[in-house]
Amino acid sequence: MSEFMSDEDIAKKCGLKVSDVRSVLNKLHEHGITSYRRERDKDTGWFSYLWGVNVFKIDDMLKSHHRMALQERESRLAYEKAYNFYACPNPGCGKSGNRLPEHTAIITSYICDSCGAQLEFSSNADQIVELEQRSVAVPPRAVIISRIRVAKRPERRAAAAAPRPAVKVRPKSAKAKAKTKSRQGKR
Repeated sequence: MSEFMSDEDIAKKCGLKVSDVRSVLNKLHEHGITSYRRERDKDTGWFSYLWGVNVFKIDDMLKSHHRMALQERESRLAYEKAYNFYACPNPGCGKSGNRLPEHTAIITSYICDSCGAQLEFSSNADQIVELEQRSVAVPPRAVIISRIRVAKRPERRAAAAAPRPAVKVRPKSAKAKAKTKSRQGKR
């Protein structure tokens, strides 16, 4: 686990709004990539959340995505090897270039259902060679993390750096407290 930081500190470092940072942190938390620690301020009683990143979970996620990419490639390769394909030769046809597997072409009697042209055999040898040569490698975690960029907008950084005026909250008057109490009693 990395060091823990508050969402406000993360927002300042990234030059983003705190609400945007909180949204991203919560989405990452759903996937187990971030975790938080809740602490109560002794003076104000307010809770603050400190966030950290689970680096090992990122590794697990990368490995999982790699396995899925390999399975997808193998499935596509098996599909290409299992079927002969046919396509409409008419360049003006809306379905030109769309390949149909032979079992679908048989149903349409080898006729394009869009323009009525005779479907022609479409070799898939190039697709098979490309899929066999395509390697699906997992880049190291450092490479992935270095590719992640947070778009920093100058106006947001300037706004975040500008001092904000202190907001003073007045305590409720006795009259306002009585009014609130009477409203609660009517419920």
